[in-house]
Amino acid sequence: SIVSSYQVVGKDLQRKIEQSLRFGKSIQKFIGMNSLLEETRNRLSARIEARDATLAGLQTQQKPVRHHVAVSVALPDATILYSADEDLVGTRIPPKVWLPHDSPVPAVDQQAAAYTQHGHAYFINLPIRDREKKWVANIIMGFDVEQVESLLRQLVARDLRIIAIITAFCTIMLLPALGFLLRDSALLNGRRYSRIKLYTVLMVIVGSAQIFFSAFNMNDYRTYLLQITREQVHTLILFLKQDVEYLFSKGIQIERLVKMDVVMGEILAASPELDDLTIFNQMGKPLYRATREGMMDFQKTLEAPAIPLPATGPAET
Repeated sequence: SIVSSYQVVGKDLQRKIEQSLRFGKSIQKFIGMNSLLEETRNRLSARIEARDATLAGLQTQQKPVRHHVAVSVALPDATILYSADEDLVGTRIPPKVWLPHDSPVPAVDQQAAAYTQHGHAYFINLPIRDREKKWVANIIMGFDVEQVESLLRQLVARDLRIIAIITAFCTIMLLPALGFLLRDSALLNGRRYSRIKLYTVLMVIVGSAQIFFSAFNMNDYRTYLLQITREQVHTLILFLKQDVEYLFSKGIQIERLVKMDVVMGEILAASPELDDLTIFNQMGKPLYRATREGMMDFQKTLEAPAIPLPATGPAET
């Protein structure tokens, strides 16, 4: 879940940098890169803190421990050119961490999502390509091992609480059952109690405990998986919303967002969590849409088709 959270934020940074390179910026002289990296690090830190607070059940007034997050951009020779940590600028990425992307085919980008461990930290590589699809740099995101260990400790603690509850429930059920068997034995003139009844009672209680524990775990895993997916989708929508609102601040109307469908297609291509991304106006009319089948700018058509809305309605911008 940590790697997945980092990938969502990192791919948004990747998209913004590559978009600027397509418009003529140079990776060697990228004005505003430090601001982008700092913004990305703050987003990552906020997501990790929110996740830790949710898992630990902390109150909102309590401040979770802030984990260190490193976000840098390194050239193909593994030299860090930009970094949210100024001390890292000019240093080289360790060979075990560095993933080259010399192939001009973007298909190798799937490998970039892989993470590697070096020392007491994990690192994620995301390639940056220019308008000719040439590999010009890598985004390097690093986080300490303590984040993973903290998550595992919280998950183990939660499982232990479930086991304790189920054990207490089984004990409460077992004691009356044993008492009933002993009384039943006494009523039968001292004859020994039936082993079949005892084994049956034990099997029912142990089996029930196993079923309850499996059900709790499955429901817990499903809830956690849905929570991660919702967080990732919410983050992607939030990033797109911020981009659109930035264009609004420049005086561009929502009906004049040139190539917005292309931008949405890029977000969709980098986000397996999404299948359909649509921007509606205040009247509920679709303006731009991107799906796995293609993209559509409804401003270029005579009439926008009716698109069924999800139960929660479209996200507001």
